[in-house]
Amino acid sequence: MINQEEEFKEIEEEEFKKILLVLTNKCMLSCDYCEASKNDLSMSENVLEKTFALLADFYKEKPIDIMFFGGEPLMEFPLIRKAISICRKLDNIQRYNFSIFTNGVLLNKIDLKFLARNNVSLIISIDGDRETMAIHRKKGAINPYNNIINALPKLKLLGIRFKAEVTVTPLTVNKLYDNYLHLVDLGFESITLVPVCCIESDRFQWSQSALRIFKKELNKISKIYLKNTKYRRLGNLLIYRNQLKTDLNFIELNDWRMSVNVDGNIYIGDSFLVLDESQRKKLKIGDIRKIKSSKILEKLYKKYI
Repeated sequence: MINQEEEFKEIEEEEFKKILLVLTNKCMLSCDYCEASKNDLSMSENVLEKTFALLADFYKEKPIDIMFFGGEPLMEFPLIRKAISICRKLDNIQRYNFSIFTNGVLLNKIDLKFLARNNVSLIISIDGDRETMAIHRKKGAINPYNNIINALPKLKLLGIRFKAEVTVTPLTVNKLYDNYLHLVDLGFESITLVPVCCIESDRFQWSQSALRIFKKELNKISKIYLKNTKYRRLGNLLIYRNQLKTDLNFIELNDWRMSVNVDGNIYIGDSFLVLDESQRKKLKIGDIRKIKSSKILEKLYKKYI
């Protein structure tokens, strides 16, 4: 039997090294399935510096995965530059793996060569083709699809790795297989499905009919996934494939990543982003501005889990 100390060590190695930094709450889109709060708050340089100082001390020589999140983090591109600059001054930059979770709208307006020089990868929120991307955006609002498509050749040319995160809803599930093939053909090296859940609106409730379509689409993906190595891009296919013979449940895996919010508060996982202040307290483990050593940070984390 694994004791608590061994269990924590395993979690620390695999999950605690994954850090999510919420650089801003700003976002130019209003996707109707997104419940994250939007305002003009952004992370201060002081919080950035304190965060990386603690991480550098805590991990010593171990690798660290940093994901810049939002809002839309590319709206605060200078903060991304600053964060990487801080890492260079404090530590061995080679042990950091940087990624940006983005809606893709600003990909053609930022310094992509900077991302390439610093080995920064992208996780792009893209639900499928142009028609699919329009379903959950208001008529006349920005559709990121063209921006993303126009940027992909540049990303490939510069050697920037890019993955896709696909939000699946009852309104888009009927095209899941076709959209999967489309994203593979566009060159996405990995595709992660995120079925929408826990949203009260009727249009996001999964009926039995919609669930049957989801199973059917997953079965089609499974078949081509097994037959052709080109289409083995679905990172979480097995999670759902194992449930195809029973009722499909959108299970939520434990997320042990440490997240630092724009205000410096530290949480476990990213679900706090859609919670109000009273609910967030349950996931909060501290304030990065008040923690004086990495040992205190580790103690707070152990206490939470």
